[in-house]
Amino acid sequence: RERLLSLYRAHLRAYHNYQCAPVNTALEVFFPSDEGELESQWAGLSLTGVRTWKVPGDHKSMIRAPHVKSLGIQLEQALREPSAATLPMPGPITSRPRSVKTR
Repeated sequence: RERLLSLYRAHLRAYHNYQCAPVNTALEVFFPSDEGELESQWAGLSLTGVRTWKVPGDHKSMIRAPHVKSLGIQLEQALREPSAATLPMPGPITSRPRSVKTR
């Protein structure tokens, strides 16, 4: 029991001390419409931009019928229509990786 309590405390410390650093890529964030405005919480996590999508339902129901259909449609749209903040893909790879020997 003491070991579990110690582990729980360690997780709490890690949770409270963790700070996200912004990433150098565009983010697509899907969040439930039942939970209000969450856009501002994501704004500082990308150096190139954040596009948000509102999905019907709450945190759990957005991935279940009937709301999951809307989520799927929005995911498809996000993949088809990259946001203006999306960075260009790098050019072709000019060298091949070395082969790895396996046993």
